[in-house]
Amino acid sequence: MFQYVIAIFYSVALSTTSTAAEQPASADASKSPHIAIILPLQSKALGEPSEAIKAGIAAAASKPSVGDLPYMVYPIADETTDLQQTYQEAIDAGATVVVGPLTLAGVKSMAAKAPLPVPTLALNTLPEGPAVQGLYSLNLSAAAEGKLVADKAVQAGYQQAATITIESPLAQRIQQAFASEWQARGGTLSMLVNVPAAKPDYTVLRTQMAQCNCDVIFIAADANRTKLIKPFLPAGIPVYSTSQGFSGKVKSASNLELEGMRLFDMPWLLQPDHPAVMVYPRSAKPLVVEDERLYALGIDALRIAELLAKTTSGPIELDGVTGHLTLGKDGNFIRELQAADVRGGEVIRVLP
Repeated sequence: MFQYVIAIFYSVALSTTSTAAEQPASADASKSPHIAIILPLQSKALGEPSEAIKAGIAAAASKPSVGDLPYMVYPIADETTDLQQTYQEAIDAGATVVVGPLTLAGVKSMAAKAPLPVPTLALNTLPEGPAVQGLYSLNLSAAAEGKLVADKAVQAGYQQAATITIESPLAQRIQQAFASEWQARGGTLSMLVNVPAAKPDYTVLRTQMAQCNCDVIFIAADANRTKLIKPFLPAGIPVYSTSQGFSGKVKSASNLELEGMRLFDMPWLLQPDHPAVMVYPRSAKPLVVEDERLYALGIDALRIAELLAKTTSGPIELDGVTGHLTLGKDGNFIRELQAADVRGGEVIRVLP
């Protein structure tokens, strides 16, 4: 998992009401039960993605929920220097659940303090190893999506996979996660193709893939590059991708380049007309797709925090806007994504 949840930023605004207060990290607060939201809102690098998450939290708070706890925002500048002090201030102020930290470094810092005094929902992946008492994770892990797609392809009956990966650290992590899960499930990797980041020759790709002894192709690439790759692949072989291959536009002429492809993403983007999704307000300001996903993460983060405030024992499950969420034994919430096929330029969800 990359250290930060997103790398494309811009400001987010939301027109809604919510039961929230913003608490400076250095100020005292009256001791009252609440959900503490600790985000690096004052960070130059992470301030804007944090705003997207914060706006999603406000959207969730504007609707009837499973709990009656208000939430309080604790903005910080740097999770390596400000997190621990602010966390303790939130606990002293009466926080019964904490949402945050956002960075991998912040998560490791919290894990080192285990056991934690209250349920703490990190928004990045947990360190590998045994579960950390009190620490949970809800995140948009691209590697986890790669494993999920491998699992879905195996369930569909495919056995021989070829992977196409652009030269980027994120794409390579997705490919590695797919390949690992695919082989663990008994699948065979018949071809691994790397596409150069600079001046790729897609005619070479066409020649390579014509020799592919495979029954499914997996693309690990961003949405723009996926649209360039797909037309050069042999017809008749199913093509799968994670959310990285989806631009977020359900209806678009540019989707014609992806005809026949199957991708996986969150209901917030693939099912905007679903009643469980429509109940939450959209941002008043149009968002790029990366920020839409963070906004949806904020919605589900508050809903999960409300559940954790009620119980941390037994199964915890939620039909979220980022996917169907189930608490795993390691403290990570597993996201089951929605499948969709591209037909005639339209991304159409696949019924279970």
